[in-house]
Amino acid sequence: VLTLDDAVVRDTSGQEMDGAHGIGLGVEGASARVARGILGRNRVVGVYATGAGTMLALEDAVVRDTLAQTSDGAHGRGLVVQVGARASAVRVLFEHNREVAVFAGGTGATLTLADTTVRDTLPQESDGEHGVGLGVELASVEGARLLLDAGRQVTGTAGDYQVNGARTYGTLNIGGSLGTVVSFV
Repeated sequence: VLTLDDAVVRDTSGQEMDGAHGIGLGVEGASARVARGILGRNRVVGVYATGAGTMLALEDAVVRDTLAQTSDGAHGRGLVVQVGARASAVRVLFEHNREVAVFAGGTGATLTLADTTVRDTLPQESDGEHGVGLGVELASVEGARLLLDAGRQVTGTAGDYQVNGARTYGTLNIGGSLGTVVSFV
């Protein structure tokens, strides 16, 4: 079990030979807990959890300013939970990340969010696309007391996800497990 209390992980860089990677914290097949931590200006993904048996807990943390991969300008995600991993984020701020701030994907991936804010997600550098706060594909996400900033919609900067002419924006959850979700503009 990895435990990081009152820790700062920042400014990771890609591999020297090709500029790939640069993840702030990666967990695979293990357990990790970050309390009162800051993960900032890392590359590709701020925090990454993947694989069966993987458990990640973020508490009272900030994940911000995640940068794209040096080699191709892709990604810059704050949190990625994939294929069989379980994660929770309680009282966490995700801000100024790229492409998708918080992503859960793949069979068996489970993410629980509580008292969490996601704001100011930027498009990825490589193609200017996306800028999504929360993305879910084939995974389970539960949440309570979430603030999802929809500022990119009302400023006309949401790329392929842009709703033409949007002046106000709201979220609607059908068939999911997200309660008390607030859209902030």
